[in-house]
Amino acid sequence: MSRIAGVFNRGNALRAIIRGFEALGNVELRNAVCDERVRNCIATSGELKNGLVADAELYRWEGEKGMSMSTSTSTSTSSSYLSLLDHLRMEGRTGRVNLEGIEKRLDGGFAFALWSEAAGEVLIARDVVGIKPLWFVHVEDAGGDVLAFASERKMLEAMGFTHANLLEPRTVLHYRCDRGYGRLRFEHRASFYIEPELSGDIGELKSELLELIRASIKRRIPEGEKFGVLFSGGLDSTLIAYLCRDLGAEFCCYTVGVDEPGLKPAEDLEFAERVAASLGFELRIKRVRMNELERYLKVVIPSIEDTDVVKVSVALPLYVACEFAMEDGISTLLYGLGTEELFAGYERHKRVKHQDLNEECLAGLMRAYERDLYRDDVIARSCGISLRAPFLAPELVEFGLRLPARWKLSGGEDKFILREIARELGLGEVASRKKRAIQYGSSFLKAIGKLAAGEGYRYKREYLSTFYHPRAELNA
Repeated sequence: MSRIAGVFNRGNALRAIIRGFEALGNVELRNAVCDERVRNCIATSGELKNGLVADAELYRWEGEKGMSMSTSTSTSTSSSYLSLLDHLRMEGRTGRVNLEGIEKRLDGGFAFALWSEAAGEVLIARDVVGIKPLWFVHVEDAGGDVLAFASERKMLEAMGFTHANLLEPRTVLHYRCDRGYGRLRFEHRASFYIEPELSGDIGELKSELLELIRASIKRRIPEGEKFGVLFSGGLDSTLIAYLCRDLGAEFCCYTVGVDEPGLKPAEDLEFAERVAASLGFELRIKRVRMNELERYLKVVIPSIEDTDVVKVSVALPLYVACEFAMEDGISTLLYGLGTEELFAGYERHKRVKHQDLNEECLAGLMRAYERDLYRDDVIARSCGISLRAPFLAPELVEFGLRLPARWKLSGGEDKFILREIARELGLGEVASRKKRAIQYGSSFLKAIGKLAAGEGYRYKREYLSTFYHPRAELNA
């Protein structure tokens, strides 16, 4: 007997699983034999419509006649779901879903499980960048097999599956029943390319890039409500905030950092305050004391299910900012993830040959789904925040990866073309600021080290591991 179970993100999804797939409100979690009732097999956190369950947040889509639509209503859960469903219906008429064709018409993140009647199988996939997470596990035994999927690994652990896999975004999972057993097939699909390299002079490329950034930001601004920008006073966040202001949007910048008497203040606090004042941005600052960190660690580490020092030190300021914004009634935050890989902002980029630079950028971007995006998604979700990355719009990613290497690293500067755009916008100080990763600029990494040493731990990770008890978290 084949069985399928799964749930996508919602606030009480984990509780629903732990209580035995009970109905909670309008949520019905189903589990059934896969051959005759396959369309009712998939557990969903929304209505089951034509065999589709999905976690989707879309900012632009094109209709059947190629008309481009971009409104704030597309970012609601219901409209994003319906838009994705319409595209899958169109593709499903042929019995084969062409995800490449869908993603050319969409901008946003999605993860879904689809019962394709024409193909006679369940198809599980996610957006090609990996903005929306999707974990899965397939277990066979003498009585049959189980395919389970979820937005978070802890949900699958709550079902009793301890060895879940994070689905690689460029891989599509096909599940078909055969004589009572389900069989998996993995299909690898094309993603982004570094060739042919873009042509044109630097002036033309700067103009085109600026318009792509502006358009992506515009699509991610929620209509009729105030939103936030995660703000460090650095190049990426200042560009986003500057263009939001140009678009006439109502927003507030959010900056967090450790500020402890006797310690040097976090660099981001100083820069953010000075840059925001000079540009007239509304700024909200959260200054965190050392004695508050353990409270945050107790929430952040179980949420990201990881004690990696870098991941935790990045997740901490993100969580504090999301919680801060939520308390202000903000439900949407924009941030600058993606620029380092697209425009060669890391030290490792300076160590490769120019002719290999774009290949290195592509390789780094392809790893972002497990290194950055899953962490950021679960942190933002835990606070009820929609976290949006304008630089990860498909056309912007394609442009950045094909940009000539000489316009990424030039004259000793990384992200050269972005810095040139900033200078032309009058952001000279920002354009010259050296990159400081958030864990350093916010001083959270230094604070973790001091806490660990104070508790008698030689290594930070040993200290962080005291906050992670997976089975206890699931049974809480």
